[in-house]
Amino acid sequence: MTASAIAVVLLLASPGCRTKGQGPTPGQSQGPVRPNPADVAAQAWYPIPDRLQVFPTTRFVIERGRPVLEARVEVLDTMGHPLKTSGQFRFELFAAPPGADRATEKLYTWNQALQTADDQREHFDPVTFAYRFQLQLRDQALQNRPTVLRVTLAPPMGPRLTTSHAVRTDW
Repeated sequence: MTASAIAVVLLLASPGCRTKGQGPTPGQSQGPVRPNPADVAAQAWYPIPDRLQVFPTTRFVIERGRPVLEARVEVLDTMGHPLKTSGQFRFELFAAPPGADRATEKLYTWNQALQTADDQREHFDPVTFAYRFQLQLRDQALQNRPTVLRVTLAPPMGPRLTTSHAVRTDW
């Protein structure tokens, strides 16, 4: 190969090797461009409780010889997916007379804290991805009455969530 051919090859290859803009100074790495954390936080989606759903399997049962209302409650995020949460649950059981537009007489109220890992282990069912609460009753005859269960969750952040569900008696 002649000297002129080598010079032509070097001239053609050199524009591709030229740096564009200012390169890193010695000892400084040129890592990926990182976004501003404040911008990321403003655009980030966080799974927070958005609504409650009482499972249709919520029912009256006899547990260790005592009447119990076994309530199963699912906490859903803004995308409608189930999630774990912490907070304070309140359960209210109302009589629901046949033909009435709404529940009338409050029969029971239970408060259940869901704050610790032990609370999660006790109440969270990983198969159904819902919480299971055993709410003690004094009256076994209640199993045959039409009732409505109202569930309220006060999560650590965000608004209180409430839902109601007619408890089945025809098991």
